[in-house]
Amino acid sequence: MDHAGVAVVVGPAPRVAALGLARRAVYVPLAVEVAAAAESDPLAGQRRTAGIVDAVTHGLGLAKVTALVATEPGDRVSLIVALPRAGDPDEALAAACAAMLGEVRRVDGVRGVVIGAGTISETLLDTAYGLPHAAHVAEVALSLRTSASRPFYRSGDVRLRGLLSLIRAEPGVQRFAETELSALLRYDIRHDADLTRTLRQFLDLAGNKTELARRLGISRPTLYERLARIARILEVDLDDGESRTSLHTALLIRDLTASPGQG
Repeated sequence: MDHAGVAVVVGPAPRVAALGLARRAVYVPLAVEVAAAAESDPLAGQRRTAGIVDAVTHGLGLAKVTALVATEPGDRVSLIVALPRAGDPDEALAAACAAMLGEVRRVDGVRGVVIGAGTISETLLDTAYGLPHAAHVAEVALSLRTSASRPFYRSGDVRLRGLLSLIRAEPGVQRFAETELSALLRYDIRHDADLTRTLRQFLDLAGNKTELARRLGISRPTLYERLARIARILEVDLDDGESRTSLHTALLIRDLTASPGQG
């Protein structure tokens, strides 16, 4: 299927051949990762996948760039995009990704979508080797809890979460997260509380208590009492940098284990 200068290759990976790609270009591997409502009807799932591919190719057409596009399991779309050598490739890439995101978000059932990018290369072969990395970045980016919107993510944008996603299934990593958080999780269950959420926001804000009290809509004395209770339950010092790092890491591991890629 050829759509707006985009070669669409249905299968597990695109063939490394310049089918319809612009000449005198540089190339970048991309992965479009989608969070969507579960489909019990296989035909409905196929229609949605087709709709996502159409949206991706339409977005590329709007941005006036060419690409090889391949469908992947789980509504993921992999691409090798050709970018002009003139000008800033990242600017052209950002425009293309923004156009694709805008179109994919219109597809029925799509709840979220991100794009992971690999390294820009001058050869198709090197670019194809970067597709798994782009897919990993996209999977991790979809799990990020952030209001910031990026046209695409690279490995530097997913940072610690990216590393943890690679080792989240290791038994030692699981034990670490359980040891760090189990006492607080049990307290929340027994007392119908939500101290784990308070702890997460405290760590996300790097310990900014004034901002946290504002976000939670509570007084600072009430917040201080809540944080002191968390510290007693976990038997940690929340003013200690290493303790904060350990707890934040454990929360990230729990997120990735509970719903990898779905955030």
